[in-house]
Amino acid sequence: RALTLSASERSRSAAEAPDGSGFVLGADWYLRSFSADGQLRWQSRLPGAAWAVAYSGDGRWVLAALGDGSIRWFRSGDGREQLAFFVHADHERW
Repeated sequence: RALTLSASERSRSAAEAPDGSGFVLGADWYLRSFSADGQLRWQSRLPGAAWAVAYSGDGRWVLAALGDGSIRWFRSGDGREQLAFFVHADHERW
């Protein structure tokens, strides 16, 4: 099944849920969660491309490494962002 993205948007990363119930797709402007049959569950707007995505071992969280240098945690059930982490290049600020 073809997945729908925004015009001119490209997917950059993907990860399968630990229980096989679905997957997340990291793209230029959105993080999207799909069921195993390709139905969109939720999408969250991102400030940069999601170059890497992963589920936590228990499947409760989706982590995304973005092009802006941040790592962000999203709830896997509804896609709401819960935490963002950024380490500054000077290694003294975060």
